[in-house]
Amino acid sequence: MASSSSPILLTSNPNFTSCNHKNPCKPLTLKPIKSLEGRGLLLVLGEDSAFFDLGEQKIISWVYFTEILGVVLFALDVIWIDSSNGFGLGKAFVDSVSKVSESHEVYFINLWYDGMQLWQVKTLPGLHQLIWISNFVSFFFLYPSTFILLEVAAVDKSRLHLWETGIMRITRHPQMVGQVRWCLAHTIWIGNSVAIATSIGIIGHHLFGVWNGDRTFFTVWRSYSTVKSRTSVVPFAAILDGRQKLPKDYYKEFIRLLYLTIIGLTLGAYLAHPLVQAASFRIHW
Repeated sequence: MASSSSPILLTSNPNFTSCNHKNPCKPLTLKPIKSLEGRGLLLVLGEDSAFFDLGEQKIISWVYFTEILGVVLFALDVIWIDSSNGFGLGKAFVDSVSKVSESHEVYFINLWYDGMQLWQVKTLPGLHQLIWISNFVSFFFLYPSTFILLEVAAVDKSRLHLWETGIMRITRHPQMVGQVRWCLAHTIWIGNSVAIATSIGIIGHHLFGVWNGDRTFFTVWRSYSTVKSRTSVVPFAAILDGRQKLPKDYYKEFIRLLYLTIIGLTLGAYLAHPLVQAASFRIHW
């Protein structure tokens, strides 16, 4: 029996794909969470969110990932983007789509600003900064499994993960919360019927994911009821009512390479907008 000061990890069940109500999963193997050792935390059933252990990485998997990514990007440039030295199919596609719009820009890009304009608040002082901050924060609500690129890209075999630390302490469905923030920010900024319809669809999809995610985890892991009891769907609800006890050094669960990477990529993408716009001219908008 593990003591309260010895956090444990509930590893993913390799046979989870065959688990159902009639054929329940076998008990899962427990092992210590290296990143939580020595912190004197209470018992943790799930995995440590956004923790990256270089020693556990397979070099050959990253080599495959890099090769596949390189081939895809090269093919994208030759087949779709580069009309001078490659096939440049993107130009032909853009030309055909542009015929349905009087604008010199592509219709499917303008579509986001199509529809009925319901309000216009872009000139309000401080709104741009508020929207930017809201969008920036939303990226910290990415579901932890998103960080496992090798599984996302199907280079490594995908597993069902049960996360419990980091952003999961705030809400056990962070992807939904982040997407709602993103949709609300964009809808306020754009202010038309298309933005509203799009946001309703995206938010509805994620709300379904909340229900289906809880249902799936209950089917696979009976111990999920314990995780659910000390977390919440609504951000900070479990913390405020005392069901979730944050460790004193909770901030350490965010000072990690993956979150630092998010900060770098988000700021880099924002600052690189002029470069992206310049590159887009290669596709004969």
